[in-house]
Amino acid sequence: VGSEMCIRDSYSPFNMAVSKDGEKLYVIAQDSDELLVVDITKNEVVNKIKVGDHPHSVIIDKHQKYAYVSNEWSDNISVIDLTFLTVVDTLQTGNGPAGIALNSNEKMLYVVNAFGSDLSVIDLETKEELKRLTTGNNPTGTALSPDGKTLYVTSRRANIAPYGDQLVSELTVVNDSTQRRTKINVESAYLMENVAFTPEGDLAIVTLIRPKNHVPSIQVEHGWMMTHGIGIIEQKKNGRIVQLLLDEPNAYYSDPFDIVITPDGKKAFVSSSGVDCISVISIDSIRSMMTSFSPKILKNFSNELGISSRFIIERIKTGANPKGLELSQDGKQLFVAEQLEDKIGIIDTESLTTVGSIDLGGPRKITVARQGR
Repeated sequence: VGSEMCIRDSYSPFNMAVSKDGEKLYVIAQDSDELLVVDITKNEVVNKIKVGDHPHSVIIDKHQKYAYVSNEWSDNISVIDLTFLTVVDTLQTGNGPAGIALNSNEKMLYVVNAFGSDLSVIDLETKEELKRLTTGNNPTGTALSPDGKTLYVTSRRANIAPYGDQLVSELTVVNDSTQRRTKINVESAYLMENVAFTPEGDLAIVTLIRPKNHVPSIQVEHGWMMTHGIGIIEQKKNGRIVQLLLDEPNAYYSDPFDIVITPDGKKAFVSSSGVDCISVISIDSIRSMMTSFSPKILKNFSNELGISSRFIIERIKTGANPKGLELSQDGKQLFVAEQLEDKIGIIDTESLTTVGSIDLGGPRKITVARQGR
């Protein structure tokens, strides 16, 4: 009982959003069912807002008036007035709301329902669900393209297929003006958690795990049964899908979770939750590879462990179990939700070094149960 109480007393930061002025960080605390308001200038929690059960994601509207929090186990969205820091409304969703995004004119809210494998489209004026679109299996992450025309939704689980067939996971593509969907099949991909667009909008990048059920396990240079990487989707007609591994021959960067891209489009950061690490990616290097090599060679690269040396700039150690990532508005600071550390790490995106940490005030005693997590 004591161990369980200590787990509930932990915050377990998961996802975040930063205010436009760069002074506040809004942090999802999954274990305490709260949205924490962090004063970045003081490096401390200044407010705690009770939300629904097991919150997942938070976003802020462009006027910085409201925050929206998805409550995965309550099947609803908490609407928070950022002036008074109180929940002013609750919107009903499908089963297991996770990733959320506002549409281009911010009149509608897209809600990814992880357990229902669908997407709720909610009218924010009437507060009613307009429609529900089918997605891939167990979706979680979502992002709107820079031009506001296209919404991507990732899926964590592959489609059901006969034994021995190549695994295929779906990336759902929604037209923002019509709310009609299409799909992109991503082969040999599993646990696609999150997606980010380059500022130019020419590329979308997803985190993924790449199973090797079609590569003999004796080929050690191609990794073992699971390898970890990213998928790059060209945003043009007949655009290619290229997969590259984050892993190295003697180092595996397990559980890739979140990805963010700097405002100048030069760097991407990927959190690897299983090894407490951030991988820093050169976007220009990836573009160079995609223009320099044939489709056949690029396909071979998807199984090559050593290829990461071509595009990985740095590996940055973090606290325990890094999950959600958030960039400051100018892109100079990266905030890392260190879930099992109950802290927010701060990384300088130019020097690529950890420059600070915000302690959320979780329990100092680490129980056996917490250590097991």
